[in-house]
Amino acid sequence: MKSVTEVTSLNACTGHTKRMTKTQRSSFFRDPTSQRAIWIVLILYVLSIYLTLPVMRSILNWIRQLISHGQLGFIINLLLGLAGGGLILIAGRKNIRVVLWMIPPILLTGVWISQLDIPEERVHFLQYGLVGILTWKTQRGKTWQNVVWALVIATGIGALDELIQWFLPNRVGDWRDVWINTAAGGLGIWSGYFLFSE
Repeated sequence: MKSVTEVTSLNACTGHTKRMTKTQRSSFFRDPTSQRAIWIVLILYVLSIYLTLPVMRSILNWIRQLISHGQLGFIINLLLGLAGGGLILIAGRKNIRVVLWMIPPILLTGVWISQLDIPEERVHFLQYGLVGILTWKTQRGKTWQNVVWALVIATGIGALDELIQWFLPNRVGDWRDVWINTAAGGLGIWSGYFLFSE
């Protein structure tokens, strides 16, 4: 007789049964390293980006009424600096080699970001950097094929973001933003490769 808390699944190919207790099932969804959980987080995060597109311009206009252009730029730069510093600290916990692999792309990204006149464009590096890390975590193994797949996924997400904006009356889709999203996703994948791989 089976316990009430057990679930039995039958593999159609091999005929083997696999039992998972209720505790195992619930920890599977709570475990942040679970690949399925990462996919769910990535999908929910991307949906939150897409669903806020119609109202984001109004939110930005409201923020601009509260603070100046310079203050907004400072806050975004501070957040980006904290994110970059956090990545370097995580790298430091790994080893010096990982730190040396992380510092150049973070510095180059910082130089590029400093050239962007519109503070909101800098937010793409936070948004799509996280998309890159999450897409990397959906991959299994540190292979170049997985790097390519993660970059294809992150680029597709960023391109779809801009495509949606083409159809919104208060937004403008821009190829330049697709490149910014791709670069940010690439930096996130780079970070994931060195910092968050098993």
